[in-house]
Amino acid sequence: MNKSFALLAALVIGTTMLPEPASAATMYAVGFSDTNSPVYTIDTVTGTQTLLGNSGIAQLNSLAMSPSGVLYSANMNQLVTIDLTTGVATPVATMTTGTAQTNIRSIAFNDAGTLYAVNQPAAGMSQSGTGRLFTVNTTTGATTLIGGTAQMVQGLDFAPDGTLYGVSPTVAGGTSASSLMTINPASGAFTNVGATFTNTFESIAFDPSGILWGVETGGASGQLSIFNPTTGARPLMFSTGLDPNLRGIEFAAVPVPAAVWLFGSGMAAMVGFARRRANH
Repeated sequence: MNKSFALLAALVIGTTMLPEPASAATMYAVGFSDTNSPVYTIDTVTGTQTLLGNSGIAQLNSLAMSPSGVLYSANMNQLVTIDLTTGVATPVATMTTGTAQTNIRSIAFNDAGTLYAVNQPAAGMSQSGTGRLFTVNTTTGATTLIGGTAQMVQGLDFAPDGTLYGVSPTVAGGTSASSLMTINPASGAFTNVGATFTNTFESIAFDPSGILWGVETGGASGQLSIFNPTTGARPLMFSTGLDPNLRGIEFAAVPVPAAVWLFGSGMAAMVGFARRRANH
């Protein structure tokens, strides 16, 4: 190998191997309120909750980050975006599901930017109904029915591999136990993951490293746990100092790492350098 080319290659590879500074993923959270839902950030290393601001919208109960970095939420039939600096919500569309009541309980974007939502009919308020999975047009609010989930779904999120996960406060048959599940995004059919449990989980979200977080309510403080997406095991992480009415959690969109950009730029430079050498 030409010595100059080898030197350039070593420089690029060495640059991309520089360690990235350790930092906590930014978790956003929304609390349920009959008048003005608060929006928070939560440090996933310390469990510290910080008020970002009041949304100005009542009864927000879910969060979803689009691939382009826009944070969405929903309250019953209203789709809103949330300012990541102030927490203020802006209505963008009214969702219609063709059912007796539009009661969107959970939303999630896939990597292609399609928004999925579960509508829970009125019976679901007593944890005895079944949900329906829809896709949502984020501009018009129009929904397209995919299928029934056969049980109530409180939280949705896509795993890095594209698997759609949900969490329910009830299992088929109307019992009071919760369950982690996978959901077929083409049909709405679900499969429970691991054993059922009695905790009331309201939302789930994958962090940038692929860890599945869940938030539960029912006590003096909200509680954050980490799910094993294969077994359903859920060790408790934080249980104090959190809004007891948390309803939605989500993580910031992940930008392309600088190291990846440098690697691509460096490889392009090496290719160009090699071609110039070959032409001389």
